[in-house]
Amino acid sequence: MKKLILALLFVIVSLTGKAQPNTISTYGIQIGYWNYVAQDWEYQPLEPCVVSFILQGNVIIANDLAKSTYYTYDLLIETDTRISWKALDEKQLECIVSLANVNDIRCFVVMYDDIIYRYYW
Repeated sequence: MKKLILALLFVIVSLTGKAQPNTISTYGIQIGYWNYVAQDWEYQPLEPCVVSFILQGNVIIANDLAKSTYYTYDLLIETDTRISWKALDEKQLECIVSLANVNDIRCFVVMYDDIIYRYYW
C-alpha cells in the first residue's frame, strides 16, 4: 500500500504543466541546520505548521508568508521511497526539493547548503 501511495504521488508530481494542480497540506515542520564540525544536520523539534504546496508541472507554490515558489529543473533521484530534484526558489537560490515516504511518514523537503526544511503531511 505504501508503494502504491508513493507511486501515485510520483505520477501526480511528474504531470505536465497542462495538468490540474495537486495539493499537499502539511501538519508540521522540522528545521535543521548544517553543523560544519559534526558534518551532519542538527534538527529542531517538530512544530505545528499548516502550509499547502500546490504542485503543477515543474512548479511548486507554497501558501506560506514568503510565498515560496520552487522551479524544478533536474531530476536527481527516484526510488521507491523518494524523488528529488534540483530547483530554484523565488529568490533564484539553488536548492534541492524532495518528496519522501519512509515508514509511512510522508514529507516534503527543501534543502539549501546550510538549512533544511522538512514539512510533514
